[in-house]
Amino acid sequence: MKTRPESLRRIAFAIASLVATSAFAQTPAGPLDLPPLAMVEQALAEYPPVRAAREAIRIDEAGARRLNIGPYEYAVRGGFQSHNIP
Repeated sequence: MKTRPESLRRIAFAIASLVATSAFAQTPAGPLDLPPLAMVEQALAEYPPVRAAREAIRIDEAGARRLNIGPYEYAVRGGFQSHNIP
């Protein structure tokens, strides 16, 4: 005779299997009503918040390249002095 917890586990597993199978088996009834990919890309490229975000990414990448070069600024100075001793 099976113990009670083992039979409950089997029942729970069977219910979970049925729920998971039905959840993953659902597919859309027909094709999605979406615009063509080229049209979406063009609309996103012209959308001001997307343009601002792309510009911010470009600026951050430039800053990262600058820091990868080195955190120090170099300055070269030169001078010339002449003394005439009488």
